[in-house]
Amino acid sequence: MKTITFDMTAYKEPSSFKTFVEVMARNLTNAPFAVYLFEEIDKAHTAVLDQLYFMMDEGIFYDTHQRPLFARGAFILMTTNAGAEIILNNPDDPDLRNKVLKDLRTKFRDSFLNRFDAVSLFKPFTTSEFRQLAAALVNKKLGRIKSFYDWSMTVENAVLEYIAVYGRSAEYGARPMERLVEGTLGIGIAEFQLEYGPIPGGSSI
Repeated sequence: MKTITFDMTAYKEPSSFKTFVEVMARNLTNAPFAVYLFEEIDKAHTAVLDQLYFMMDEGIFYDTHQRPLFARGAFILMTTNAGAEIILNNPDDPDLRNKVLKDLRTKFRDSFLNRFDAVSLFKPFTTSEFRQLAAALVNKKLGRIKSFYDWSMTVENAVLEYIAVYGRSAEYGARPMERLVEGTLGIGIAEFQLEYGPIPGGSSI
């Protein structure tokens, strides 16, 4: 299924409600059967949350003219940073789920939360998991390099460890590590070529 992503920080002002409804209606018309991912839902204005509540409750989304649009084919995912501080400070607390759900209820109505089939908690990565993430991101980068330039690249374990250590962030997840991979490999190769000249296609690096 197609995935359609919404950054809900764009819909935090009352004036953004009409825009959200128009964008959502257009997407539902063009892709009624799709995965709809709403990122940082806690940032959205209450009017936007109310509109999504009715969509999840009735399987219908009302456009700006109050015309009903079919929404039963939408698979809805939402992310939030609500409860993140509790998870970061107490990742091994046996009562963690209840504490996070209690925090969610201070930010969302019970009726809204009750529309979800499941609420998943994401704990910070362990050192071992950061190493796995580093290897996965580097391999992804090497695959792109191979497809674009036909360079066969290998990376020393020391580089992977460097990325795993200095790219880790319990608060921001994978993004800082992705930037470090780009800076270490992408910019590193660019700087090498500026100093020594272009690397021919098919080279081993």
